[in-house]
Amino acid sequence: MDGNYASPPGDSTPYITIGSPDRPASVTIDFSTPIRYFGFYMGSPDDYNVISFYGGPNRSLIESIYGNQLISPGGGSWDLGAFVNFYISGGTVSQIVMSSDTPAFETDSHAYEEIPEPGTWVLFGVGLGLAAAARTRWKRS
Repeated sequence: MDGNYASPPGDSTPYITIGSPDRPASVTIDFSTPIRYFGFYMGSPDDYNVISFYGGPNRSLIESIYGNQLISPGGGSWDLGAFVNFYISGGTVSQIVMSSDTPAFETDSHAYEEIPEPGTWVLFGVGLGLAAAARTRWKRS
């Protein structure tokens, strides 16, 4: 803690701080496979902490959400922190940009879930079919 940023409450592990002196103003996360879930632990929410979701073939902006919308009442209190979850439905997200034009946006414990590619489902189905065939053959023996 240097007066500009602090770890999310109760977090003693390394964390990301965005927009602080000598820190980047934004962090871009690119996903090689579109995601359907993203979550992270956030501390001291401010109205200038922004998470933007991009998707589609041109990585167009889908939506931007501000820190004080994620944890109420916001206002940058170092005592406020929560794990925030985003579930994507009806589209795909392939890029996330987290930004802050003033110190700071603190996050940790980032998690995501990819949308399985169609080929993955085909392989899964073939595997189930082979397992069922082997079981049927085994029962006849």
